[in-house]
Amino acid sequence: MNRATRSTSFSATRMLVACVAIALVLVGCSAPAPEPTATPTTTAAPFEITKIASLGDSMSLAVNACDRSGSCPEVAWSTGTDPQVQSLAARVGETSGAVPTTEIIASDGASAESLPDQAVRAVELEPDLVTVLIGANDACAPSFDEMTPEPVFTQNVTAAFNALATGLPDARVYVSSVPNLVRLIDAKKDDPTAVATWKKIAQCRSILFNATSTEQADVDRRAAISALIETYNGVLADACATHPHCIWDDDAAFDLEFTGNDVSSIDYFHPSASGQQKLAAVAWDVLTNSGELTTSSGAGVGERPSTELDVVKNELDPAGASGSRLTAKGKLGASDALEVAPKGSGSACSTGSPCSLETALGKAGEGDVITLADGDYGSMELNGGANLKSLKSNVLVGPAPDATPTFDRLKIAVPSVTWRDITVTGVMYVNKPAVDTRLEGVHVSGTGLFLRSHHVTVTNSLFEGGSSVDGIQVGGASDVLIENNEVRDYDQNKNNGLHADCVQVFDSTNVTLRANKLSNCYNAGIILSSGKGTGMKDILIESNFVQGCIVKSSNCQGGSAADLRYVKTENLVVRNNSFSGGSVRIDPLPGLVFDRNIVAYLADCTSPMTNSIVEKWNAKSCEEPDAVGSAGNRTGDVLYVDEEGGDLHLAEAGSAAITPAGPQVQARADIDGEPLEPAVAGAAAR
Repeated sequence: MNRATRSTSFSATRMLVACVAIALVLVGCSAPAPEPTATPTTTAAPFEITKIASLGDSMSLAVNACDRSGSCPEVAWSTGTDPQVQSLAARVGETSGAVPTTEIIASDGASAESLPDQAVRAVELEPDLVTVLIGANDACAPSFDEMTPEPVFTQNVTAAFNALATGLPDARVYVSSVPNLVRLIDAKKDDPTAVATWKKIAQCRSILFNATSTEQADVDRRAAISALIETYNGVLADACATHPHCIWDDDAAFDLEFTGNDVSSIDYFHPSASGQQKLAAVAWDVLTNSGELTTSSGAGVGERPSTELDVVKNELDPAGASGSRLTAKGKLGASDALEVAPKGSGSACSTGSPCSLETALGKAGEGDVITLADGDYGSMELNGGANLKSLKSNVLVGPAPDATPTFDRLKIAVPSVTWRDITVTGVMYVNKPAVDTRLEGVHVSGTGLFLRSHHVTVTNSLFEGGSSVDGIQVGGASDVLIENNEVRDYDQNKNNGLHADCVQVFDSTNVTLRANKLSNCYNAGIILSSGKGTGMKDILIESNFVQGCIVKSSNCQGGSAADLRYVKTENLVVRNNSFSGGSVRIDPLPGLVFDRNIVAYLADCTSPMTNSIVEKWNAKSCEEPDAVGSAGNRTGDVLYVDEEGGDLHLAEAGSAAITPAGPQVQARADIDGEPLEPAVAGAAAR
């Protein structure tokens, strides 16, 4: 890969890429990540950051990020000093009380070939934190054929991380993924000035050649580049795993999406100061939630030693559960995947000799992928998994290309597995041994999910059509993140003594329900129950659309949108939710925050709340709810796009406006991931 010979402009172009995470700007930086609130780390190893070294390319130099050409280090995401950017160095200084010294080793035009020498230099400087953002210039090349091949990229990255692991074993190393540079075209393709500028950048013709063309050859070329970038990210993730204190961003930079304001107005390719700020915010979020950053006092680098003021701030703005501590590094469709079939009986787990799912899980190790052939896998109970308990990343289980694997019933009791894009038509269980489970894109139809484990993430999944059963039931669990799911249409037509809720929680701690759509569940959209009576603590419910019965029928006669009254619940935070189509029941629980919610019908006129809108209430018990007229609360109708259709986005933004009062803060993002303003109630920014 001879990237060392590339010109600076290429670098810049790459930078943009490099910008990788930030600029990805175009590349793919993900939506601006709000300044994170660190969750307390349970690791005991003390750690203090007094020096930061940044490795990488032009993105870490902030090339073309200011109103001048060339580097603008004051706005660099890792080491910058501009208060508007809030670089990692600035955030460390703010939280620890002492700004660390910084060393910029990154160079304009650098590629993976430059990284081993940069790592050697970092070892000489003995920093406490090393940041790495590399790979943009490997994909952004003068021609398609000159992009860095994966074996060469791997060789150089591996050498660099070997040097860091040997020379700086106690330092923390933050590794950013490479953004999806091809998104650059989509971000600015309608800007004629940007398109004209791209035509002049010879160093990145691999991506920018025929940037707006829809010819199949150009479409295929850009798709191949995106796939190569994903391969680069897999290499970086694997290399990071070889260092004892490396923090991989789990493709956070790759997933970023930036607006036009986040792109340089000089070359339309690098991130601007705004883009650099977003990259810094994402990195800080990953770092402070990694469990790797603790100071000598044992407090997280993102969390000063606790003071009374800090405790109040944490209560007002809880970070919520982080869910599974592990993610899958492998990719579905990998050539070395373990292959499984419904009637597989081989031991090789290969195309010619597919094995059973139990066999594949018993063989799986770090970074492995298990692909499921098409068909019905029946009822399965998966136990054991001793080989999976010490992994640093999840084994990935999902469908083979064009396959739709289906389970009649699935009981999971193995740890450290990501289950992706599978269908379950019977009950699905995540039992206690299944620690660090992730469910991604799962479809559970006709029944529901029973979650009984710890460090579990459920995301982008659909639960629907059950009868006298909950869509998602969380019991005896901890550190559970349920985010971006839909749960709908659970009726009460079976006489089994059970009732149907979209989500029920009991006997659990540190549970977050965020950005979900819950509707048409006979008993309640969300309910906190007694379970065995052990109680609940640290429950965060934010940015959800929660509806009782949108349309009343024999399957859904009313019920509650939310029943949040269980007396043994502490530190319940309910904020920025849109409750519709059913009553809301809330009692003054210890540590309760009920803020910036829209309540279609309030059952109890004495319910405590702040900065919320009440549309209707139990007029038989009061003329007006006690809280209305104070603490930012008001009455009034909120206008939705299609309330009966389940779309609780705002038809008129002003209909959810409030005049906020008091210290409570809004959720960081709405149901779509957009930033929320303080003066808006409900789950939708617009």
